[in-house]
Amino acid sequence: MLKPAIFLALGVFILWKLVDGMSEEVRLQTVDALRQAKYGWVVLSIGCGILSHMSRTQRWRMLIEPLGHYPRYGVTFLCVMISYVANLAVPRLGEVLKCTFLSRYERIPADKVIGTMIAERSVDAITLVLVTLLTLALQYNKLRDFFHESVTAPMQATLASNPLLGPGLLIGLGLGLVLAWLAWRKVRDSERLERFRDVLRNVKEGLTSLRRVRNLPLFIFHSFFIWAMYYAMVAIAFPALVETAGLGFSAGMAILVFGSVGIIATPGGIGAYQLIVSETLVKLYGVAEGGAFAFANIVWGAQTAMIIVFGLASLALLPLFRVRHQPA
Repeated sequence: MLKPAIFLALGVFILWKLVDGMSEEVRLQTVDALRQAKYGWVVLSIGCGILSHMSRTQRWRMLIEPLGHYPRYGVTFLCVMISYVANLAVPRLGEVLKCTFLSRYERIPADKVIGTMIAERSVDAITLVLVTLLTLALQYNKLRDFFHESVTAPMQATLASNPLLGPGLLIGLGLGLVLAWLAWRKVRDSERLERFRDVLRNVKEGLTSLRRVRNLPLFIFHSFFIWAMYYAMVAIAFPALVETAGLGFSAGMAILVFGSVGIIATPGGIGAYQLIVSETLVKLYGVAEGGAFAFANIVWGAQTAMIIVFGLASLALLPLFRVRHQPA
């Protein structure tokens, strides 16, 4: 629990520093942008988020069905929404809970469910790589300059001012590899490792469900539709603010890619999402600081609120479904 608490505290600290470091003028811009926002567009953005979760539910079911199990859509959707709200508190806890609940209510071996979850995440990772490559292709020069200014140059300056930092990192990496090798030698022939191998075999079976999906074109459609809705959550919210109303496809793709990094960095993306998205809007697209910060908070706040409401409601509704007595 210590690690999630540290990252949550980091996210809150980043958000506090962003607000604390604002000039009075930028604060007034932010407040005015939030007050004058057209929140009907935000409601549509939330709708796109719900559609993405519905599509994810169906795609997960398509991965489980080749294993000979046919989970109910309602139960699966509730498990998916519970996972999102759990991840806001403790990263990766959601994956554990959704597999646990689905295994319990649908009588599917937990190891196989975990395998399908890993397969699903693998597909998401591949899709994100494709989206990132498309974004780079659309605006390579602009993103290259942005990356150099925001990442490469500060890193070079840090290494130059701390000449021992580079060798220290290499030594730390070497020690880590040695410790990992010693730990492997100690456990490689143990009974615990053999049990772990049994779990891995079941996980592997879940992963192979990718090759046995009955309707592969539909599965691919869901995989791209999920990310299309992630993009739409951003792009549809652009007209909500005067400052972002003129932004187009390229800006939406950049925010989708960079915002995904923020969501991963801290629980629910708190602080990190606002920092990355507002910096992207200001430095890449010339949006005023107040409008950029307001937009980042509107998108993040709307989706976070939706996850909390639907997630908690799902946690309350799931017990209303009876546990299946026999596998389908």
